[in-house]
Amino acid sequence: MFSIKKKLLTAGAAAALAVTLTGCHAVMYFQQEVMGFDASGYVEATLDCQYKAEFQEYKKLTKSTDEEAANIYEEGMEAESISFEYFYNVTLNDDDRAKVIDMYKLLYTKAQYTVGEAVRNKSGSADRYMVEVRVKPLQIFDNIQSDYEVFWEEFSGRYTEEELLAMTNSEQEGYISAYVGGVINLINRHIDTVTYGEETAIQVRVEETTDGFYEMNKQDFQAVDMAIIAY
Repeated sequence: MFSIKKKLLTAGAAAALAVTLTGCHAVMYFQQEVMGFDASGYVEATLDCQYKAEFQEYKKLTKSTDEEAANIYEEGMEAESISFEYFYNVTLNDDDRAKVIDMYKLLYTKAQYTVGEAVRNKSGSADRYMVEVRVKPLQIFDNIQSDYEVFWEEFSGRYTEEELLAMTNSEQEGYISAYVGGVINLINRHIDTVTYGEETAIQVRVEETTDGFYEMNKQDFQAVDMAIIAY
């Protein structure tokens, strides 16, 4: 019933990962010319808001409210739960999704990234910054692999193929919930000892928009997002 696969997101899942960028991570243009714009600080504040629920700098730079910043964080964690569904080939009910989201919130406190100095590249009316983000990917799914194989051998042996096929919808939902709960327990047990992969550098563009705002490039943000956890 279940299978593990690499993070090959469909267009729909990739769009979900980018949903929090649309119209949210923006800094007004006048801050550059009047107040001075810290593009590096803006990128770091955005990542801290998105992954670590640290809202203060993000709110100050983007003029966001507590509610708006919190919504960005929550939507990002919900989008990550979609990655969990694709990776483990399951469909989460509301209760299980909430548990997966709580697990990701804990896991992302271990995220490691460093944000370098911004390099401004202004050409005519177009204004852009390049900011290097260096990410050490969390290897949590490699870390749990041995324990997962033991868990899966025991779990998959609970029912025969015929019994699985004969399950009612309610029984299937209970079976999936038990599986998801087991995986969550495995991940939670390894979070404090999670290891990291080789550091990778990602160039992130911060670009002026036509309506006088600065925004982090959505594709570059997705590249950072995909690098933080090694699926």
